[in-house]
Amino acid sequence: MFRQSRRSPLSAIALMFLLAACNAPTPAPVAAPTELPTSIPPTATALPPTATTEPTITPTPKPSLSHLMFADNPDMTEAQPDGAKFDLGVQTVYAGLDFANLPAKSKIRWVLTRDDYEVLGANEYLTTTTGSATRVLIDQPKLALPGVYKLTATAGYWGVSASFTIDVTGMKPGTVVLTERFDNNDLNWDAYSDDGSSVLIDRGQLQISNEEANSSASSYLGAVLKDFDVSVAVQRIEGARDGFYGILFRQLKGRGYAFEVTDNGYFNVATWTDQAYTHLIEWTYSSAIKPGQINSLRVVARDDKFAFYINEQQVAILSDDRYQTGSIGFWAGNFKQAGLKVTFDDMIVTLPEESALAAVPTKAATILPRTTSAPAPTAKPQTLPLVDVVARTRKAVESLGGALDRLYGGGFEACAPFMADYNAVVGAPTFDVAAQPDKVQGAYAAYRQAVALILDKIDAIAGVCRKGGGMPGRLSFDLARMAVNDAGNLLIGALAALGQ
Repeated sequence: MFRQSRRSPLSAIALMFLLAACNAPTPAPVAAPTELPTSIPPTATALPPTATTEPTITPTPKPSLSHLMFADNPDMTEAQPDGAKFDLGVQTVYAGLDFANLPAKSKIRWVLTRDDYEVLGANEYLTTTTGSATRVLIDQPKLALPGVYKLTATAGYWGVSASFTIDVTGMKPGTVVLTERFDNNDLNWDAYSDDGSSVLIDRGQLQISNEEANSSASSYLGAVLKDFDVSVAVQRIEGARDGFYGILFRQLKGRGYAFEVTDNGYFNVATWTDQAYTHLIEWTYSSAIKPGQINSLRVVARDDKFAFYINEQQVAILSDDRYQTGSIGFWAGNFKQAGLKVTFDDMIVTLPEESALAAVPTKAATILPRTTSAPAPTAKPQTLPLVDVVARTRKAVESLGGALDRLYGGGFEACAPFMADYNAVVGAPTFDVAAQPDKVQGAYAAYRQAVALILDKIDAIAGVCRKGGGMPGRLSFDLARMAVNDAGNLLIGALAALGQ
């Protein structure tokens, strides 16, 4: 028999709570917040991104020179760009350009060349940073020589260049290209002076001097020409009569042709380079040369054909095709005797005429045209022994005396034989007798003194014949007659010393 326990109702309730607590799950521990939230954030909502505007960068304007143009007037009307052409004879040539964004106080440097020869260099200071500029390049027809001109304009690091041509295409033969009186040096002829030689423009002449033996000097026109007809008046003022002078042509980069003359009556034509000198025509005697006087020299060139004139007398023609273009120049030089002064004046250049290149029959030596570029073999003139030359000169002096007497007596027809004898005497050749015995040197000195007498005392009468004839004055005749007699005696003495 079970015994029933007796509990109070309050105890029963307490027991029920205790059992319920034992059966409930254990709650997870909660970390205590270090900071209490001040507010509850709203629920976030995604929004589209807002476009960002980049700042605008303004580029810095670049400096520039542009639109280089050429015209024959300062207003630049009908201006031409790079490759412009002007006819020979244009009075003026101007250049114009635009400039922009240059630094303040900039300057433009203008440099003009013709066939690589500089003909202008000038600065122009600008008063603005953007604008246009105009410059006169050629201000007279004399300076407008045929050729290709290149103009370069620079301002600091910036520049522009363009070219123009002065053209002779279509011009008639005989058209004057240049007249040069040497009143100034506008054409920039080479002028210099050193210990041995000098070139200067003085008193309306181009003067070349050589103070040392075996020296030469030259001066060139800064223009490249192909076909031309050039003449110049030349005179030996001082120095040995065997000193040479003449015209250089088609000279370019250390090569060219030379037409040379001496006052003892000889001429030659040669081609030369920095390494070699080759005769195309050997030294040849010509009665056309006037010793001690002004001699007009002339060269005509067209393609590969050349003609050579002395005092309007054609002395040679030839052909040679190795050099087609180049500049014109003048030169003079001596051999063993120091001291030579030669003047050049009244230069005229025209476009060649075909008739000037045709062979003209004359008494002077004429060389037939060659068709190859190699030098034609030419026989060197035989040099006569001194005794033969002295004898021949004495005979010419005697003949000259007779012609002089006839001329003074009114025989105007005597001019021709008088001039022939006169030229034969003053053109007598020179010799090198430095290594010869004293008697030979003495004979040679007497021979050259006789020639000098004729040249000094009779040239005035020869001038009368050159002008067409006339009767010489009494004083001139007496001086000339004495010179003939003295020269004859000197030559007789020279022959005696040589055993004749």
